[in-house]
Amino acid sequence: MLHSDDLLQQVYPRRSSRMKMQRLALILYSLMVLTPLRSNAESENGTLFFSTQQLVAQIEFTEEPKLNIESAWTLRFAESQEDLKSKSLVEPDFDIEVKLWMSGCGPKGGHPSAPVKIQRISRGTYDISQAYFIMSGTWDIVIALRERDSKKLVDIVTKQVSIK
Repeated sequence: MLHSDDLLQQVYPRRSSRMKMQRLALILYSLMVLTPLRSNAESENGTLFFSTQQLVAQIEFTEEPKLNIESAWTLRFAESQEDLKSKSLVEPDFDIEVKLWMSGCGPKGGHPSAPVKIQRISRGTYDISQAYFIMSGTWDIVIALRERDSKKLVDIVTKQVSIK
């Protein structure tokens, strides 16, 4: 399957009332392990750059996302921006996950949306559908790559979208 329920917990660790040492360990873990994986590098044309893989992604919306209306887009993978332009796409050697996350709301620091549908169309091309932005504000589209066997998080990028 192309998604995992624990992705958001790894990307956005929850705050808790546990002992100070546990919180400190979580903060240190986040700084040492997750921060390098949370690449937010995005070019002016919307290309997303994975920080640990020679891989870029591009999101092409069918139409601009709107509040409480199903959103859909095409997700493409290539080795460079030039390859994206020439449609020389590559199939990632990883499972692909897509999650929607709204930061900064609610008592736990964020709010997810329902799972999206991911369908492989062709080499390096996926249709994403059943994506619902259920509140107005800034949302993160989180794209993660996981090892197929161990489900270990390999790399992650986010694209922010503003929903009105």
